[in-house]
Amino acid sequence: MAVNEFIKKFSNEIYATKNDVIREMKTPLVDGIWSQVIEYRKAFYETLTLTNYDSTRFSVCLTPNISKKINNFERKLISILNKYSKLQRNLANEYFKNKTYKKILRYIARKYKIDIQDTVLDGIIDGTITFNLPTDQTIIQRYYSCLQDIEENYLQDIDENTLGNFYSKLMGTEDLTEYYRKTDTNKYNGYSIGRLKIGVAPQNIENSVNQLIRFINYDNQSLIVKAVATFYYIYYIRPFENYSEEIALLMLKKVLAYNDISSVAALLSFEALLENKDELESKIADCQKYYDLTYLINYVLDKIEPLTDRIADDIVESQNITIKKELYQADPEPIREQKEPIFESGAETTAIPTIEKSFIEKEPLTHEELRGETVQEMFVEPVHEEKVDETIPEPVVEQEETVAPIFEETPEHVENVVEEPKHEEKDISVGRTEEEIKAYEDLVKPVQPTLNGSDKVNFAQSIAISNVPTGLTEDEATRLEEHLMEMNPNLSHGQAYFYARHCTIGMYYTVDQYKKCVGCAYETARSSMNNLVLLGYYKKELLKKKFVYLPVKRN
Repeated sequence: MAVNEFIKKFSNEIYATKNDVIREMKTPLVDGIWSQVIEYRKAFYETLTLTNYDSTRFSVCLTPNISKKINNFERKLISILNKYSKLQRNLANEYFKNKTYKKILRYIARKYKIDIQDTVLDGIIDGTITFNLPTDQTIIQRYYSCLQDIEENYLQDIDENTLGNFYSKLMGTEDLTEYYRKTDTNKYNGYSIGRLKIGVAPQNIENSVNQLIRFINYDNQSLIVKAVATFYYIYYIRPFENYSEEIALLMLKKVLAYNDISSVAALLSFEALLENKDELESKIADCQKYYDLTYLINYVLDKIEPLTDRIADDIVESQNITIKKELYQADPEPIREQKEPIFESGAETTAIPTIEKSFIEKEPLTHEELRGETVQEMFVEPVHEEKVDETIPEPVVEQEETVAPIFEETPEHVENVVEEPKHEEKDISVGRTEEEIKAYEDLVKPVQPTLNGSDKVNFAQSIAISNVPTGLTEDEATRLEEHLMEMNPNLSHGQAYFYARHCTIGMYYTVDQYKKCVGCAYETARSSMNNLVLLGYYKKELLKKKFVYLPVKRN
């Protein structure tokens, strides 16, 4: 192999250090070749605004192969984002997230040598375990809360408070008695020639953090360069007494999330970098020695790219599982099948039973079950409780005749009609004043507004979607729900059901409302509402430290 071919190999294929060149050439006499390698790289160096402890600025070397590698990885991330956005946001989404988060949390558990059961991880992820964890396992729960923060607030600006937020969550307190590290780390790395220190002096931490924030927000480097440089810099300066390595990983994900990768960044398995800390820190030492972050960028891509391919496979697997469930199970939301008419004070409304929490654990109710006592408990308040009005001096039994029974005609109902036939011919105007008659008419006036004339026009103007039937009746909401499903197959039944009934412009809706309306777990409700944001049905805003969702006008 010619000398110039070695030079290109050491910069494009393996991006070698001088020690790597010595091992490859099997001789310590490589000064001449190494000088040519450095000379070759000069044409591809780009200087960053980040500096070492001695004020020397770091750089990256974007040779043709390194640039191609970075671009390919960024395209993979965009592809994963697109697949994740199209992932059906009910069973498939929960399956995928649970599986991926468990992998991530196991990396953290192995770092701290924690033996943790799958059931505990499931409880942490679905929110059923929020306290009483063993002391050594609390870091798992706290790290997961940081990942949730990235997933939910990926558009939140990155500043000094971002680091403090992660640190306070990992420490388990909102009241930090101390912030940046006050003592020296005394941590040295001896993988390369000399003793290379990790951790800047305490008095330089704040300046280094400010420098990093400016780099994140204003530097025009590519996404991967910016994200890995952020990881390196947090790992290198070690701003806090504890958890600097975890914060470095979280900040890497935060940078990806904020710059086009959105919530899926929290699900990328960069925690695998902690599996071999000796190898990782040797690359960090090379970066510090040569003032060149390309060593770490190349290392991260080699480690994470195969894991990223697995994430794409897991998304496909999750989609396939959902398809199988839909093929072999009945419709998970038995809303229309369980409807029964209720005549409440003379107006017909629709009783909508609570949807089961799990769409795969429950079979649809049988016809007999719908006619039994169980379904009666799912209806709104009994009709007879609405019949009494003290302003009308008329016996309650006479008012009952104006209200239709809950169920369809049964033998008992027919029997009742036979017993009281005279009520049908009762003239309510006999023996009453005009005020009493008016009060009586108000009592039996239908509760639901009509949608005729100008009322219908005004209501239509307040609905976010304008090319479908609008209105407040259950039948019209059902038609809107069906139309939404036909317009956008990415919507789950639960999302279409909720939106069809909560799409008034100017109103604020919450995750708790979705949870109560659809009858699902909080995490399912949160991810469903966020998916509706991604699909453009709502916009998400922070109101008094709580996220609310506002319908977006659609044509």
